[in-house]
Amino acid sequence: MKVDDGLEEVIRCEGFVKEAKCVFKQECLDLGVIPICKKEDGNYLVLKNIYKNPAVYHVAMDKLPPYTEVTLIKDRLLFDETRFLKVNFCCKEEKKIDSEIVLYIRGGKPVSIPFKVETIIPKVVVLEDEFDFGGVTTLGNSGTLKLTVMNNSSIPATLILDLREKENPTKEWEGIECLDITPFQENNGNNDDSSILLSVNEKDLENDNDELGSMKSGKELHNFDDVEKHSEDSDEGQEGEKPRSRHFKFMVHPQSPQVFNLKFSPKDVRNYNLELPLTLMGYGRMESLIRPLLCKGLKPKFLLQPQLIEFKKKVITTKDKCVPSTMEITISNPDNRAISWRIDQSKLEPEKVFFFVPNEGRLDGLQTSIIKALFNPIEPQYYEKIIPLYVETEPNRPYLEITLKGLGAYPKLNFDRRDIILPIVPLGIVSKCCFRIYNDGYENMALKEIVHQEMENLNLKLEYADGKTLGITKSK
Repeated sequence: MKVDDGLEEVIRCEGFVKEAKCVFKQECLDLGVIPICKKEDGNYLVLKNIYKNPAVYHVAMDKLPPYTEVTLIKDRLLFDETRFLKVNFCCKEEKKIDSEIVLYIRGGKPVSIPFKVETIIPKVVVLEDEFDFGGVTTLGNSGTLKLTVMNNSSIPATLILDLREKENPTKEWEGIECLDITPFQENNGNNDDSSILLSVNEKDLENDNDELGSMKSGKELHNFDDVEKHSEDSDEGQEGEKPRSRHFKFMVHPQSPQVFNLKFSPKDVRNYNLELPLTLMGYGRMESLIRPLLCKGLKPKFLLQPQLIEFKKKVITTKDKCVPSTMEITISNPDNRAISWRIDQSKLEPEKVFFFVPNEGRLDGLQTSIIKALFNPIEPQYYEKIIPLYVETEPNRPYLEITLKGLGAYPKLNFDRRDIILPIVPLGIVSKCCFRIYNDGYENMALKEIVHQEMENLNLKLEYADGKTLGITKSK
């Protein structure tokens, strides 16, 4: 210390700092081998303060491994308190990372934990070289081929199949609206197709791309939890609406094939030449997944309308004397020559829930005829059958397929409300409430009420304004 007009003095300063110390409960954070572009956001680091003094930590952002982000980058911990640090990782290139995550501790030594991960491109391949459907007639007919996707890598892979029609399609997309896909039944014993082919949520894809871009540029995402919550809320809001999706995703497990049925239904008389729109989720096109699809749309020889026959709900009154529901089907021969046709009812023989009258015949050139499809359910359940139709020019190959759908149900009574709540009134005033009873299937029903023993002392009285009889002519 300098003193004006005096001697310099030396001041001794001493300070005491209470040391803070934190430790990670894990020894290492190893994500293992994961596919590129996959967002890993379910990993947490557990930090604990093991000294009696409060500790303030701060994540060393300059030493953070690439493509990695940590939430709660700064916080304060009391004695014996723990904190969960969420670690997010997403990489769009093949990379092997062996680094560490470092935290600075105010008044103490830094703590670190090893971080390991390896991202690879899954080796997924379509086993078929091409899909040639040959000649298929238009107006509802279709050709079916088997699609086999094999995963030769050690990790599962998620693929995207986009069958949505484009406004201005390029050559490889022309005719994509004619293509459809269904899981092969042997993939799943319970035939639950929804567990194999899942509908793609566009908002999730956009969120993934935004987060990936932010990680590449080194920007921090502070609201990962908010993004996840928003995504969950949007999924819950869409559970009620389940339209037929044309944008799918499915997973192929390691060393395991996934088999599907590709169905192509040409709409025009022309040659189709397009590519299978199959890509790796988050990555894009791969040479091993690109396959050509070929088909030739032919002029129809035999017309049937409609090919999808969906009956209304049929009430089962008696199993022996139930009158079947009937729908008319129009068949036409657009050619000048006569043609013989036959509907194969062998699949319908055991139960005879569906049947046709007649199921075979011969139709002259340029003529139209009417046949009948009948539905007579024996159990209260949903029925669906696909029946082939053959013509004489191709006796061993189905010319087209007829889809039959119907619902059987027992008769029942329905009410216009679940509960009857009488309004609150003063003593001595009658409380009234009206409700309706609907007849669903009974031909003649006489109504009779039964009052429970616990409610006999309440002086309840039920009156039928329109009578006690319900039937075909009187439904409520």
